Amino acid sequence: MGSHWVAGFIKNINSHLAQFPDTPDHVLLVLKAHLLIEQGLERLLRSKLPNPELVLDDHTKFVHKLRMLKALIPNPLYITNVWELVQELNVIRNDLAHELTSENI
Repeated sequence: MGSHWVAGFIKNINSHLAQFPDTPDHVLLVLKAHLLIEQGLERLLRSKLPNPELVLDDHTKFVHKLRMLKALIPNPLYITNVWELVQELNVIRNDLAHELTSENI
């Protein structure tokens, strides 16, 4: 699993951007972006793990999916900025989901 998966991941995300509503509602946009990325992470994990059902289920957290995917990549530092962006999106999403007000938006 080399750098070619990054291009496929981004292409997949771009193909789903049409599902994003044309709205100034930042909460809705963050939640939809988070869901889209989580689905992409899971899709990649299911395609790369020989027995994904042993580690992936409805209770597997986003951060664990991200860590597993990073562990599968031979040189995860190659795309450090991608990891940082995805992790920041997760922080923002968690703030929105668990706080009445968020300073991260």
